[in-house]
Amino acid sequence: MNAQQHAKLTRARVLAALFTNPADNAHIIGLPEALTVFLDRLGLVESLALRQVQSLEAIYLRRDAGFEDMTEATLWVAGLVYAHADRAGLAELAVQVAVKPRVVTRGRFEERVKMCQGVHDAVAAALGTIPETVMTVATLAELQQKIDTARDLLAAPRSIVVDRSVATDELEEAFRKLDAAITGQLDRVILPLWKKNPALYNKHRANSLVIDRPGTRSADQPGEPTPVKTPVSATATVSTVAAAA
Repeated sequence: MNAQQHAKLTRARVLAALFTNPADNAHIIGLPEALTVFLDRLGLVESLALRQVQSLEAIYLRRDAGFEDMTEATLWVAGLVYAHADRAGLAELAVQVAVKPRVVTRGRFEERVKMCQGVHDAVAAALGTIPETVMTVATLAELQQKIDTARDLLAAPRSIVVDRSVATDELEEAFRKLDAAITGQLDRVILPLWKKNPALYNKHRANSLVIDRPGTRSADQPGEPTPVKTPVSATATVSTVAAAA
């Protein structure tokens, strides 16, 4: 997010904190409905902001751990089956599972997945000739699960790059809707309450005054909402609150 978006999100979070107990303001006409829309749109912005900062480093660590699990499982299965095939004279099977650690742990990730899948498939095809004391269906199923996990993790970094880009594009529209929920609904419900509910009014306006500074949210910027003018009779109260903030 850019600096302006950070400022808007800060204001929205402070506003949300004013309404931690919606029941306190349920008697205010129009506020529950406006608050529902506001919180929904804030939630969307928050989720997009999280998607925008997804860590590739964490994904790389998960990918490497997944490939390590797949490799260890493959070498274990291959070692057991190779020993049995060598004793039983199953030359073709022995060749199919004769993988070397230095080969299966190096090279391109795609090739490593293909090699591990090849071992699995060879053992699965010959499972009827292998005693359960050597290999079981459950063990092969576990190996396949680890291969599938590694294959999925292989595409994860690219998927995250794309998702971060999409989130960045969608944030602009999400912030526009969030602004509309604040200025078009919450402001219209709360600002007329400067006499009937001065505590809520002053908290809301003090928050607006803190955020609406040059460099954050300005009425001179195209598409930005114009700050609502404070009624003259409430100026002193608002000034006091703003100064205290």
